Formats: sequence, C-alpha cells, structure tokens
Amino acid sequence: MQRLMIATVGVCATFLAQLSCAAPMRPMAPMTIEGTIQAISWHPDKVVKGLPGMSGSRAYDRTIPAHYSITLIETVVSPEGDLVLFKSGETIGIKLHHPKDDYFLKQNMKVRIIDFKMQGDEGGVHTSFKKIIILNGEITQQSNKPDAGNGK
Repeated sequence: MQRLMIATVGVCATFLAQLSCAAPMRPMAPMTIEGTIQAISWHPDKVVKGLPGMSGSRAYDRTIPAHYSITLIETVVSPEGDLVLFKSGETIGIKLHHPKDDYFLKQNMKVRIIDFKMQGDEGGVHTSFKKIIILNGEITQQSNKPDAGNGK
C-alpha cells in the first residue's frame, strides 16, 4: 500500500511539473526601451527538434529566427506598470530578430526600441518591435521585417 501511495505521488508530481511549464507567457503591453548596448551577439537561424508529448510549440520542430541578443544598461522603459516586464534602471537582456549579422547594432550604442513586445510558451520566446532608433551618431531606423532597409 505504501509503494502504491509513493508511486501515485510520483506520477502526480510529474504531471503537475509538466503543467507548470506548459502555460504561455502572460500578455505584455508594448513598450519603448531606451538604453546603451553593453553586450551584443548575433545568432543565425536554428532548428530545434520538438519533444513529442509536450504541449504547445515545444511538441513540434520549429525554427528560432536569426537574432541579436543584447544587454542594455542605463535603461528607460515606458510605459511602466503591471503589464510591462521591465523597469527603468534595470539591466535588460532581450532578443531582437534581425536576418543577418550586418553590424547594424554595436556595443556602446545608445538605442531606443519602439513598441517592443514579447510572447511565447514552453517552446520559446518570440519578440517583435516597430523600429529601432540609434540615438548617438547618425539617426538610423530599422524594423524587424526581413526586407527593412532594402528599399523593398
């Protein structure tokens, strides 16, 4: 009887653990993030194999789009509130989808990211933004659309 109880608790714990990581991210309001790029790296497209039996996008093969991973310091976030993940003054690490490593963004640049949003589930986090404005030096704008800046 004790073994049956231990087995039942083990099965329940495994089931609850899977449920706890299967929920999508809570909705997030679009935000503007301004800051200085402290660290940056670019990552090409990557195919991730699905895990059969998992819920959401984690169960299926998927492609993580090419992106910059950046760390921002001296940040200003607006608006601030319950539906915004970040706060002004924090060091913020985010992914920005960008199709190629063209050195559009560089360390020590001061940038403003307009309408940044994050969403996702257990299979990954997806980000989007309306445009990026480079604040030091020549002002440049770039969207997260693959054709942006190509005159298309």
